[in-house]
Amino acid sequence: MYSREIKKTLESVLKRGVPQFGTYATPPRVIDVHTLKQPYNLMPLPRFITNKRIRGNIEYFFSTDTYIGTIDILDSNWFCFTETNFWEHATGKKLSYRCFLPLRHIVPHHLDNSVCVTFRKNRYFRMSWDHIKKTFSFVFHFENDAARPEVAGVFNSSSDEDWGLLTSITPYPLKNRCSVAHVSAMPIKGSISTSTTKNSPSASDAGGMGLFSMRWSFCSHRTKDYSLTGFGDWNGKRVVFKIYTTSQDPINTSIYNENVLFVDGEATPLPPIRITQPKGILGTWVVQDIESMVDLAFHPISDTKRTVSALIMHTEYHTMFGKCDGNIRTKEGYEIPLKKFFVIAKKHTLRL
Repeated sequence: MYSREIKKTLESVLKRGVPQFGTYATPPRVIDVHTLKQPYNLMPLPRFITNKRIRGNIEYFFSTDTYIGTIDILDSNWFCFTETNFWEHATGKKLSYRCFLPLRHIVPHHLDNSVCVTFRKNRYFRMSWDHIKKTFSFVFHFENDAARPEVAGVFNSSSDEDWGLLTSITPYPLKNRCSVAHVSAMPIKGSISTSTTKNSPSASDAGGMGLFSMRWSFCSHRTKDYSLTGFGDWNGKRVVFKIYTTSQDPINTSIYNENVLFVDGEATPLPPIRITQPKGILGTWVVQDIESMVDLAFHPISDTKRTVSALIMHTEYHTMFGKCDGNIRTKEGYEIPLKKFFVIAKKHTLRL
């Protein structure tokens, strides 16, 4: 069966400018790739030029008995863009809120204790975390407009043994650059209320699961990536998985990848996977590996498409809600049957 070493401690992402490639159980204090030594092999370039190709991303996923959703934060060198999508489980109704922040940087580098906040009156959110104390908070308030109602929500997670942490540092193929990604899976409590349907905190919506992801990486001229994040229960245990693949995957993906499964906070490194879409992006996605650990079929229900063009950059995002069937295995060899697991899938295309 597939296995990947999880190293215990990561003191620093870079050591004297050289990436410390691998998978780590303990997150570093800071995620920062700006001091990477000569990221472009052709010639030594000034750091203020090479750092223009670095992008920061935060994703936060939440799933309760009533809602499932995600907030995406893109931090470029000259602007930030945020989008929040969430769906009602019962009806599949979707609400989507976006915010463009020119000449702003809001994604921090600190993992130990930090805050990500925007003070836009109509699109306010505040995300704070402390990985040492294992606490997390996400508060948001979005005002109504012609197409959307006013919405507010709060999610909190306090110290709990069921937290799952994993940090991955992966190389680029045939290049000196790297990508650093951290994921935290955690139990959460909270609620969402809208101006049309007041959903006060109740027993059915008081508990759920959340997943926080932060990434800092060098950006290539053309990049395409896919990800799937799923939530569910198995034999009374909380199950969360995150699968990610990109056109910039390293050559040896068996050693260097970010795929992980959490069962009550216990991490199982997953092998590299292949995603095929025989009926197009809105059809069923087939997600498989060659180690017989991942065999999934994702069925999209709702798709949110957005396009962002700024100067020479053009990006296209798909954020999709759906359900997943199939099987996934833990590192101990236990097979977890997934039946109508709630999943958020994403496809991202970037062109510079």
